[in-house]
Amino acid sequence: MRSVLSISIDDADYIVAAGVKAAGGLHVSIAVVDACAALLAFRRTDGAGAHTIELASRKARTAAVVGAATADMGGATGVGAGGVPVLVGTQCAGAIGISGAEPEQDARIASAAAMLFASRVGCFEQD
Repeated sequence: MRSVLSISIDDADYIVAAGVKAAGGLHVSIAVVDACAALLAFRRTDGAGAHTIELASRKARTAAVVGAATADMGGATGVGAGGVPVLVGTQCAGAIGISGAEPEQDARIASAAAMLFASRVGCFEQD
């Protein structure tokens, strides 16, 4: 039997807050999913477009299912950069999706939020 590691709702809330901090005032939506790609937490900052809601969620779900950053997938997924898995060793415990800024900024914000979370818990690794 295989046990599945997954981030908790408290972890997801922390990651959302880390995403807001990393966004530095950019108008983005932030989605956090668990290891099964189910939405745990979400926030749309003031000024973020309504279309960013679904895009951030899709980026997070894609990163969780594939276990890799959406920026590394090229155009194969159709979601673009901004989805980053939360890894424990090589196992994906969840993912973060950011949408609303330029693709490179979305990816940077997602990676920064993941790193802030990793530094908080100490045992998580990121690509």
